[in-house]
Amino acid sequence: MRFGRKLKNLKRLIEILFFYRDITGVFAFFIVYLFSEISFNKLYLAIPFILLGLFLRIWGYFYLGDIGYSLKFRNKFLVVNGIYRYLKHPIYLGNFLILIGFLLFLKMPIIFLLGIIIFFLTKYSLFIYYEEKIAFNKTQNFKIIKVKPSFKNCLKELKTISLILLALFLFFLKI
Repeated sequence: MRFGRKLKNLKRLIEILFFYRDITGVFAFFIVYLFSEISFNKLYLAIPFILLGLFLRIWGYFYLGDIGYSLKFRNKFLVVNGIYRYLKHPIYLGNFLILIGFLLFLKMPIIFLLGIIIFFLTKYSLFIYYEEKIAFNKTQNFKIIKVKPSFKNCLKELKTISLILLALFLFFLKI
């Protein structure tokens, strides 16, 4: 009984983190923005990470579509074509590469750098754990499907591109 309560509390925490994942990203951005300086000599290293992260996100949403923008876990299926044939979580990997790209060209106290990376890895590891738990739960109607890709699915990624450009602009204003 006690073990079940812990799992229920963990599930609640994961669902809260998932629901507020954009807000936690904005909060982390403000911490980074307040306590960092730009290191131009590492900018050439950062840009490829950011671009590769964006590419993975766009390619992931090319197949996933609106489902990826949900504020709740809705894993009743597993996409197995396109990039999902090679990577289980291309959007999460893209997010991580974008984060690493930003952190590469910033000078900040190591405690903030490590805190942000550990928080990100913990949060997304919990998301993956929960998705796997849902996916392999025998009581749910879980399906393996092939999704028809669509450029329309990628349109919401214009928001991500705009936010990244805005973040870069704000960092360059600090100079």
